[in-house]
Amino acid sequence: MALIELKDLSKIYKMGDLEVTALKEADLDINSGDFLAIMGPSGSGKTTLMNLIGLLDRPTRGSYKLKDEEVAELSQKERAKVRNQEIGFVFQVFNLLPRLTALGNVILPLTYNKEIPTREGIDRAKSILDKVGLSERIKHKPNQLSGGERQRVAIARALVCEPSIILADEPTGNLDTKSGLEIMNILEKLNKGGKTIVVVTHEEEIAEYAKRHIKLKDGKIV
Repeated sequence: MALIELKDLSKIYKMGDLEVTALKEADLDINSGDFLAIMGPSGSGKTTLMNLIGLLDRPTRGSYKLKDEEVAELSQKERAKVRNQEIGFVFQVFNLLPRLTALGNVILPLTYNKEIPTREGIDRAKSILDKVGLSERIKHKPNQLSGGERQRVAIARALVCEPSIILADEPTGNLDTKSGLEIMNILEKLNKGGKTIVVVTHEEEIAEYAKRHIKLKDGKIV
């Protein structure tokens, strides 16, 4: 059984009287432990597909099963709960809160997960920051960290709720080559440890880390 099953998934945006089809009838299975790269030119539908997989958006039509449960039609509150428990996000722009320390940013998702006691959450966050090489920087705020360090904080934050899936949208886009490769090495290690990784990228050298590749063109998987 696939971890993720997409069948005939489409997304149409309405702009006044105009309809723009961002994703057309996508069929895709992603198995547990996959490392998948989603590639394609700008405007091809990569981010739309990522947002649908991450339950940040709802498809216009089609089926999306996560762990054999249909999730395409979940309410906003139900989608938020599934995101918190099952999916970790890493974005190109880091999305860290500037007033919080590295530790504070990593702990943040746990404030929405009442099943994890505060002390356990803090210990877990410190452990993950250590694994991404930031044990000496946990009290630093984002403006005191390099781009590569900020992206490591973002990865640690994505991991803190122990999700089964990590979605990374252009995770190296704002980084120099050395920092970008360090981030991909971290994602590769996570995948070898059993995490399912989905990366959106337009860079061939980044996609080489993945086990599988799909390409999008004009909203279709080709």
